[in-house]
Amino acid sequence: MTSVFTAPRTLDDMRGIFAEPGVISALLTMSLGGCDSRVLRDRGELLNYADLLAEEIDMRTDGAPILRRYGEGDLCGETVIRLITTSAIVVHAYEFSGAARIMLDSCKAYSVDAAIAFTKKAFGTERLTHSVDIFRVP
Repeated sequence: MTSVFTAPRTLDDMRGIFAEPGVISALLTMSLGGCDSRVLRDRGELLNYADLLAEEIDMRTDGAPILRRYGEGDLCGETVIRLITTSAIVVHAYEFSGAARIMLDSCKAYSVDAAIAFTKKAFGTERLTHSVDIFRVP
């Protein structure tokens, strides 16, 4: 028997998945292109994004964020790690390629659609692909 999995999009979709036995968390990975280069270079803007994303999806931040610049040449950029009380938001901004990669992991249900819409607006792009990985106890 083949099973077809439709990725959760709405808060209700996610609540349904979290109600299933053994589900621990959901990881949303967003890959962006054509981003506003000003946002990718602005450390304050990146920190603000992580805090506002948490607020947008009804999560609470925990402690101070971590912000570091990593890489070399065209592959360097800012990385933000923002702990939330249910896991973390990680942002990698690749300023020279106009790209970003954002991971949102939480053991509390959230709206994928809301996170995507907020992220597109914050980074000034419509070019976004995403995946959702549901972690179930093996």
